[in-house]
Amino acid sequence: MSTVDVNPIPPSTRSAQRRMRLICLNVALAWVAPAGAEALDLARAYEAARLNDPTFRAAIAALDAGREEKILGRAQLLPSIAATYTTNRNTTRSTQGQVTASTEATQTSTATSTSTITNDRLQTASAFTGPLSGQPRESQRRVTDSDAATQTDSTGHSTVDETEIETNKFRDTTTALQLRQPLINFGAMAGYRQGKALSAASEARFRSQQQELMVRVAEVYAGALFAEESRRLALTQLVTLNEQQTTNERMLSSGEGTQTDVLETRAKRALAEAQLIEAEDALLVARNRLIAMTGVRATSFAPLKTDIVTTSTLASTPEDWHGLAMTQNGLLEALRYQVEAAHQEVNKAESGHYPRLDLVASVRRENFRSNVNPISNTTTSVGDSSSTSTTTGSTSSVSTGSAPLLNESSNSNFTTTSNSAATSSSRFNAEQNLATRRRTTNHVVGVELNVPLFSGGAVSARTRQVAARLIQAQAEMDARVDEVLLELNRQLRLQQSTTLRVQALEQAVESGRIAVDATIKSTAAGVRTNLDVLNARERLVTAERELADARYAHLLAFLRLRFNAGVLTEDDLMQLAGR
Repeated sequence: MSTVDVNPIPPSTRSAQRRMRLICLNVALAWVAPAGAEALDLARAYEAARLNDPTFRAAIAALDAGREEKILGRAQLLPSIAATYTTNRNTTRSTQGQVTASTEATQTSTATSTSTITNDRLQTASAFTGPLSGQPRESQRRVTDSDAATQTDSTGHSTVDETEIETNKFRDTTTALQLRQPLINFGAMAGYRQGKALSAASEARFRSQQQELMVRVAEVYAGALFAEESRRLALTQLVTLNEQQTTNERMLSSGEGTQTDVLETRAKRALAEAQLIEAEDALLVARNRLIAMTGVRATSFAPLKTDIVTTSTLASTPEDWHGLAMTQNGLLEALRYQVEAAHQEVNKAESGHYPRLDLVASVRRENFRSNVNPISNTTTSVGDSSSTSTTTGSTSSVSTGSAPLLNESSNSNFTTTSNSAATSSSRFNAEQNLATRRRTTNHVVGVELNVPLFSGGAVSARTRQVAARLIQAQAEMDARVDEVLLELNRQLRLQQSTTLRVQALEQAVESGRIAVDATIKSTAAGVRTNLDVLNARERLVTAERELADARYAHLLAFLRLRFNAGVLTEDDLMQLAGR
């Protein structure tokens, strides 16, 4: 056997390299297994995912929200009761203007008196007699706390008198209670049916999402197991190649081997190291996915039971599986309810053309309280000594009309001529603060008819819009049915094919082990070469990896088939976990 003339690597260097690689390998394995982690099986992973998986928690929230749709729809048919309470404080001030004609003497006296009585309190009298004529004055003038707006034109024949005559402060309180019961409301009936359909759709969708969670957990868990198996096979192959390289180097140093055998083994070993690094990365990713779904950090995973019975008594032919999917698949059932909800939305939109009849009963109570400060209806006179001295030698007086005047507190400069001053004072005080209180209660029971006549075309446009969305919902349901049936056929075929594939790969693994032993013996006898041994071991590792992949694919096909048919249960998952 010929040899290749190359410089072999010194044994000391090779030993150092082997030690370094083993140290790196141990460090990598320690880094992959996180601290504080624990063992995990499929059943426990599923229970943890129900609590931690964000997608499933969102599905639970959607279910809770969907269940309220039925209650919201029913509320449109039940009576509504509303209570209102209103309170207000109001202040009203009234003013009055008057144009009067008077004599020249009176005008002069009025001007003089106006400048004197501004912001003075009025004193009332039951009657007033002029000091000169001895007869009651017929012309009267209203005077308030504000400036008396008495104006005289250039000829002295008319006056304008603008006076505040009343201040009214009042408070009103209103309490009302109303009950409204729909009697005829086609839109409310359609809304109730729509709410029932939407609640049923949320229930069916959640059932599908719960089954989907089982499949997702099984997929992630099987992925972690396969990554762990791949790393184990890569590590086994690397250890075997290390032993093979040691043997080849020893044989080369003793003159029995060749440099070619050493180089071939070294190349295979380097490739195995790369495969090990790739397997470790895949395992880390798989573990992180499982941690994200379950929230559990695990160092090891319990194996799945691969010898389960995957045949079903529920269906045996593709047609039977199709029938199960059409009746049991939660997603298809949810879509059917969605179509029903869209149909009720059309009915609700069309109800905008129909009349509505409601029973209405109400109780309304009003409380009213006011405080009025009116001006006395009696005559008011003004006396002023300075006015008397500046007029025609007689004391003139101005008497106002009978309209009520405002009384407010100020320093009085008025003199009152009356037959009885005590009598006029008591009447003034009685009218000083007038208070009014009124309470009203109103009971109403009746019916209210609402007949829509014209809404600008909004009802017709809304009806056309929801009718188009109904067609859209039906088309989407048909598309989803096709997808489910296609996936069902694929998983059914995959389950059947993986069964045969597993059987074939089991034979391949068994044959590969025998072939490796035979090749080693043939190499020792000089019939086979070192490369034949390396290739036989590589084929064995590949067959073992494919066998593990086929077993997990067979189990997942079993779960996906039952999921698409809508008959997947937790018992199926526990069967895979070996419980």
